[in-house]
Formats: sequence, C-alpha cells, structure tokens
Amino acid sequence: LSGAVTTLDLRLNNLTGPLPDEMTLLSKLVEVNLAGNGLVGTTPPSIGNLSKLELLDLGYNDITGTLPEILGQMSSLRILWTGGTKIHGTITSSIGKLERLESLALGEMSLTGTVPESFGDLRNLRFLSLSVNMLTGTVPSSALYGLVRLEHLLL
Repeated sequence: LSGAVTTLDLRLNNLTGPLPDEMTLLSKLVEVNLAGNGLVGTTPPSIGNLSKLELLDLGYNDITGTLPEILGQMSSLRILWTGGTKIHGTITSSIGKLERLESLALGEMSLTGTVPESFGDLRNLRFLSLSVNMLTGTVPSSALYGLVRLEHLLL
C-alpha cells in the first residue's frame, strides 16, 4: 500500500492528535490535505522525505511550532497552505527555494519578523497570503519584483 498511495485527502474529518509521522512512509504521495481538523503538535521533520509532494495543506488545525526549515527542500511543492494554525516564529527564508510554488498561504498564524528577500525567487507564485500575522518592517522590493506572476496578494 505504501508504494501506491498518491493522494491523502482527509480534510474536514474531525481528526485529532498529532500529525502521524508514519504518513511520511507513503513515499509516492503527491497531495496531502489535512485541513480543517483538530490536529495538534508540530510538523514532523520527516515530512521532507515526501520528495514528490506537490500539495501540502495543513491549514486550520491546532498545529504549533515553527515553519520547518526542511520545507525549502521539498522542491516539488506547488501549493503550501498552513494558514489558520498556531505556527509561530519567523518565515524561513528556505521557502524561497521552492521554485515551483504557485500558492502560499501563511495567513492567520502568529508569524513575526520580516518577509524574507528570498520570496523574490518564487517566480511562479500566483497567490500569497500573509494577512493576520505580526510581521514587521517593509516588504523588500527585491521580493516584490521577483513575483512576476502574482495575481492575489493578501497582507
């Protein structure tokens, strides 16, 4: 079974407990949608083992901790949504390495600090939500100029 599953869509199922580390054993996963549940704990670093993952939606759960640096190594990601979680801290600059990223939702969290200049490397980004956070400073012009395909910006 672990070699055959490409989509794990368990959104809006009232799931509780921590994100299962065993999920990362499903090496062929392309889409993981766990949005709108009652999941708690932190994002396991082993999530970086899902090298084929294109969609990761963990939004609207009670997930805590910080955005894992390992996210920047998930080069197949096109959609990353963690909005509406209890994730806090700064936005990892490694997100700028996600060259295929088209949609990034980091709104309604407790993020602090500034928008990394590396966002300018997200040349395929069409949707960006950073609203309802505690970000400070100005958005670097180098980050904005690189977002040549951006259609929706929520600050």
